[in-house]
Amino acid sequence: MLDLRHCLLYNFALQVKDDIKYIVFVDGDIGVVNPLHRIEKYLPKNEEEIFFYDRTFNYEIMAGSYIVRNNFYGRMFINSFANYEFKVPEKNDGTDNVALQAVVLDFLNPISHPNKYRKCLAFYKFAKGFDLNMAFVSCMRHILELIDETPSDPDYHTYDKGKFKILRKLSSQRWAR
Repeated sequence: MLDLRHCLLYNFALQVKDDIKYIVFVDGDIGVVNPLHRIEKYLPKNEEEIFFYDRTFNYEIMAGSYIVRNNFYGRMFINSFANYEFKVPEKNDGTDNVALQAVVLDFLNPISHPNKYRKCLAFYKFAKGFDLNMAFVSCMRHILELIDETPSDPDYHTYDKGKFKILRKLSSQRWAR
């Protein structure tokens, strides 16, 4: 079961929508390594609305820190993440990192590869333990690779006309590792 932090974040973002332009989510186990870098350097620009990053040691999109523009699009994503708790298969023991792969694809619209998407979800239904959850993550990431708008970009996976970006492992734009 997902925890309540994304639900709390959504409600906070909604309450401060007129005052705070960006939400920078930082998990409890993230530490500041170089305080000389200002967070403003990493905020979304132009059409960008949401930033996540690839986990360094595997193929997951990292749920531990992300940046969202506090507008309708960004809040709808956070709300989708918060409400995904009700879609996680009952027997699955994965964390919000595992669920995030499905949340992202659901938010971006999986219609372009429906058969692959259904196969991934069928696998997720029975995934238990690290290896099976990572197989589900790989399945979902495969679909995300297929719909990446900038597959050759060394810094980003880009979706939804540039609104949603996942920073690649070696991107200089990463604010966390």
